[in-house]
Amino acid sequence: MDDIREFEVNDWLVNEDGVCQVLGSQKYVVEPFFAKDYPSIGLGEEFENKLVCKILCDFEPNPRKSRFIKHYSSKWCEPLEGEYLALRDKIQSEYPEQYKKFASVKIKNPVLASVDFSIRVLPHEKQSILEQINHLLATKVNELNFENVEKLILNNIEGIESSSLVNRDILQSNALISLTYDVLRAKDKQFCFIGGKALSVYCSEE
Repeated sequence: MDDIREFEVNDWLVNEDGVCQVLGSQKYVVEPFFAKDYPSIGLGEEFENKLVCKILCDFEPNPRKSRFIKHYSSKWCEPLEGEYLALRDKIQSEYPEQYKKFASVKIKNPVLASVDFSIRVLPHEKQSILEQINHLLATKVNELNFENVEKLILNNIEGIESSSLVNRDILQSNALISLTYDVLRAKDKQFCFIGGKALSVYCSEE
């Protein structure tokens, strides 16, 4: 896929936030739960290269002073060239202390992101069901793929009317499950979930 751009650790790039340096990358493949979002890509094929980067500066230029680390899709990143390369060198020469601080930044904690799934639960038991889901997400979900997370929830909790976590076309959803993953810790290029949160959402039919 053309949008999957290759970057190595320590490569420099430019994106919406400014000049960045790559700390890590992880490719992902299309899984059944969101195949409809990528109709031109087959199941198991790569669709995304997620990059974890530290941000040196914006386009003003102003050196970054905090919140250095963010994650991006590689499709929105370009190799550092021309005026942006000169911008990096300008920061290095004119702001040596800030550049030194930037150079010392490492990944110390997991870089987290989430994937959201809409479901339908029995309205009169919603609060209890959400509490049960949250208990499972907090105690049983530790580096599980989507299939195993879905089985864990659907096989252990009564009152979920959806037949899957992705069956959005039949029932009006009244709850949201947001599954959390570490961007750089996929397994076989599949999402590896480490927790999450179930929330109530407004439904006009209730």
